[in-house]
Amino acid sequence: LGSIILVALPKLVDFKKPVYLYKVKFDDFVVWVLTFAVTLFAGVQWGIICGTVFSLFTLLYRVTVSPITEVGRLHGTDIYRSLVRFPDARRIAGVRIFRLDCSINFSNARDFEAKLEQALADSSERPKSKRKRKRMLDRLKSKLKILRRKKSDMENQRIHVENMSLY
Repeated sequence: LGSIILVALPKLVDFKKPVYLYKVKFDDFVVWVLTFAVTLFAGVQWGIICGTVFSLFTLLYRVTVSPITEVGRLHGTDIYRSLVRFPDARRIAGVRIFRLDCSINFSNARDFEAKLEQALADSSERPKSKRKRKRMLDRLKSKLKILRRKKSDMENQRIHVENMSLY
């Protein structure tokens, strides 16, 4: 029985997948390794349970701690990229563009709002008077409130909202 398991095991488990996951998506690599280890030492049932729980926590982490990036336009194109990763990208005068890599929801709306406030406070293009700055922040907050209200109204009407953006 042991020799049958040893012969069949390499065919049952794709050992190239963790190498790929390590290079591409480290979070999924960790989930794969933990699930494999629990399955190996505690059994298939516990492996499935732990793999599901690990995946759920990874998903929650990705949604709540998603990166918020300021993007700029690459010279001579209509392509927008991160200002940090692409030094050739430039801001458009008077416009700040932010990218949130997941949908806005209750768990990340406050972080997004705080990032916008911080960017406005640090901006060299910010309005000179405190009154104008406050008005801009109030407009941003009201748009986020409208977005939250519309999303909750749609969910109350049993309309599934997956990706909702404000432009």
